[in-house]
Amino acid sequence: MKNKIIIFGIAMAIAYLMNVSYASPIVKIDEIEILNDKIFVGDVLDVAVDFNIVAEKTQFVRLSLYIDNKIKDTHTSYYSDGKFTYNFHYDMEMLSSGNHDLKIKIDVLKDDKTIDSASQTELFNIEQISTSVYHNIKIIDIKIPKKANPNTEIPIILTIENTGAVDEANMIAEIEIDSKKYKCDYFYLDKKQKKIVTSHIITPLQKGEYQINIKVKNPYVMDKATANLNIEDISVIFKTNTINESVDKYIFVYGYVRQETPNKEYIYIYHDNVYETKIMPDRDGYFSYFSKFEEEGEHIISTKIYGIKNDIKVNTYEPEIFVPEINQSNQTEDDEVTDEQTDRQRNETANQTTDQNITGENQTNMTGPTGHFINIDNIEEKGLFVIAIILLLLLLVLYETTNPKAIKIKQEPEKVSKPIKQNILPVKSIDEKTPVFPIKPTKSFAQQKEEKQKIEKAKEEAIPEIEDISEIPEPTEAVHWVSFRNIIR
Repeated sequence: MKNKIIIFGIAMAIAYLMNVSYASPIVKIDEIEILNDKIFVGDVLDVAVDFNIVAEKTQFVRLSLYIDNKIKDTHTSYYSDGKFTYNFHYDMEMLSSGNHDLKIKIDVLKDDKTIDSASQTELFNIEQISTSVYHNIKIIDIKIPKKANPNTEIPIILTIENTGAVDEANMIAEIEIDSKKYKCDYFYLDKKQKKIVTSHIITPLQKGEYQINIKVKNPYVMDKATANLNIEDISVIFKTNTINESVDKYIFVYGYVRQETPNKEYIYIYHDNVYETKIMPDRDGYFSYFSKFEEEGEHIISTKIYGIKNDIKVNTYEPEIFVPEINQSNQTEDDEVTDEQTDRQRNETANQTTDQNITGENQTNMTGPTGHFINIDNIEEKGLFVIAIILLLLLLVLYETTNPKAIKIKQEPEKVSKPIKQNILPVKSIDEKTPVFPIKPTKSFAQQKEEKQKIEKAKEEAIPEIEDISEIPEPTEAVHWVSFRNIIR
């Protein structure tokens, strides 16, 4: 009994869910607006439709344009809940002048059935073209690649001139190739003015030569032109030797153009998408060029031939300023040589000053034993200066009389590397009370060498002699360090 109750409850829940349905969608047209100020025979009718959809989920909607109860254009798409706007553009070249009915109908579809719809009708007038106004336009130039790869997008550049007496509105260019038509956007062309219009087309899949039919028109005027296009396999290889270079150096770029039927066509070079120059490839298709940028930063070098464009990004930077390194070792040697020369000059000055006799009370400077000048302007009493000179002369006389073996050492300037060290020994003054320190001559080089040899000989005699070297143990033995220490002792 309990199982039957559970099964009955589940069945009732399923039945309830099956009976649940969403609310039906509602569609409503808020406004229809004809955007043309005036409509002439052959004009393009521009209509904007504002509509509103109320629905709990996304709905499949179809919008239809009717003129004189005949459907002219449709648009289908999915719309969710909200307000929307859609624009119709219809070419009325086949409609005559006069009044016409315009109707917009919106259908909400489900399983190819209309579950809700709304429509609105407007009346508009098509005016006759006035024969008193002179209209005239002309296609004066067509630029297309002479060759192109199959199934690729190429540009068609038209130059159009308005030679008429009035401004032309709603102009459009139509391009047809291999039974396929392409249209550019609508444009405005003032009287006595020129305009460049660019449109893009997709080339056919098959190789061969094709004719391009071009038509430029509006409801009042039209001009036609044709051009030929050759479809074949073409490829361009474009490279550079470096992508980082300083601004003061040239960048070498090179490449190769491969084509089935070689033609003498220029390759156009662009710097940062600005035309730079054009070059003619060699007979085998190779080409090269030197590029240079005056400003640092990232730049683009481009090549273009037959509408095929290739880009290379390069980076340029300011050149570094080279600063030569100073050789410290050479500089140290030069400093030592300079110091040695300075010492020599000081020794020469000291020797010369010692032998000079200072005469006259008007002499303001004197040179001391070390070669430095003494400025007597800083002495308050000139008498003290005279007494000092007399004492110096007396000291020199006493030195010569008390040390007869002393000799004056005259050194050659080129052999002197350091200032002479003067050893001063005290001697008795005239009053035998105040000690005086005269200058003692320095030892000669021979004496210094003899003393150095004596010191070396004494060091050698102090080292004990080893009678048999085999008595010294090997460094790897454990007793090495003790035995070696005993030997040294």
